[in-house]
Amino acid sequence: MMHRTEPTLPDQATVRRVLDSEQPSGRTAFIAIVWVAVAIGLVAQFTDGATAARNGAAVGVVAAAVAWLHVVHRIHQGTALPLRRAVVVLTGVYAALVALLAIDPAHFVFLFAAYALTFALVDELTPSIALSFIVTLIWVGGWVHHDLPTGALPTPVLVWVTLVAIVVVLDRVSSTSEERRRLLAELHATQVQLAESEHQRGALQERERLAAEIHDTLAQGFTSIVLLSEATIASPETQTSHLHMITDTARENLQATRRLVDGLRPIELDGLSLGDGVARVVERHRARWPERVELAVDGDIDDHTIDSDIEITLLRVVQEALNNAAKHAQAELIDIEITCTGTHVCVTVSDDGVGFEMDAQPHDVAGGIGGRGLELMAARLEASGGDLNVTSRPSAGTTVDATAPLTNQGGPS
Repeated sequence: MMHRTEPTLPDQATVRRVLDSEQPSGRTAFIAIVWVAVAIGLVAQFTDGATAARNGAAVGVVAAAVAWLHVVHRIHQGTALPLRRAVVVLTGVYAALVALLAIDPAHFVFLFAAYALTFALVDELTPSIALSFIVTLIWVGGWVHHDLPTGALPTPVLVWVTLVAIVVVLDRVSSTSEERRRLLAELHATQVQLAESEHQRGALQERERLAAEIHDTLAQGFTSIVLLSEATIASPETQTSHLHMITDTARENLQATRRLVDGLRPIELDGLSLGDGVARVVERHRARWPERVELAVDGDIDDHTIDSDIEITLLRVVQEALNNAAKHAQAELIDIEITCTGTHVCVTVSDDGVGFEMDAQPHDVAGGIGGRGLELMAARLEASGGDLNVTSRPSAGTTVDATAPLTNQGGPS
């Protein structure tokens, strides 16, 4: 029988790889804000008539900040930072902010860049709020250092509270978005695994199909050749007729092999209905074996359209049952009936041979031979939505009943 490979839920590493591959970082934009703010502060300082020493000091601080961010920490790559490393990076930024504010009040614009960079580099809400409060304290300290109007001191705190409120709201929105992205990533990873599972399932189905086709065509043909060869050895007077049969069987096996490679219909069904195809199989069987074979086909069967794969499966059932009867049953009469109920087509093959015990193991049936054929027939019918029933008793013959829907209800048989 065919085995299925069940998909498993993707692990967190797989989900994270998908998330990382589908979420380009926006931290580069915040780095741009930093340098725009720095540029504004420098332009304002230079045009305000600052001394050369102060201008040089400001340029030196900016150069140190550039080296700190882009050379030491390569922050321009825009990758997420662990909390400890983010704190280290921001410590250097805050130090540059303190130095620039100490040089000239024109660099207060850098405060907003520091806020933006803080919230950009720290993903966790509580640490980002705490670190942004440090920026607020630097703002207040710079205000006091330059002896600016004290009445505006509450402004930094109000700005910080407003920013925190905005960040809290955005964090909730981001959490919802992140959860959706995580679910989408899990769905994507599961789809990949399902595709792999379906590929494996298709390969297993093809192996089962080829095994059944080989058993139903080549193996049966070779069995016939062996039995005919043994009969020729036992009865030399029948040598000529048996050799002709062996030649015909070998040619049919060759044709079956070519058709197996090409994936075409069985030779017996070339342009024929199921009833006519079974009649051809019966005709060939009569030419080779002494049993009398009687075939009865329901006249209404031609009024119904039967799927091609159903016809092939039922034809193989007839071939297998006839082959088993010839090899093992020692039967004198084999009856074949094909009927149609309107929704299902039924094939019954019964013989008056030696029969066997139904509870015997497959290798104990028919003198230690067989078992695989019945198993393959049952599997093929089950795959098509039908079923196979075999009844037998010692000295009472064997009956094989195969029923299948007119239209395939399962997968490829």
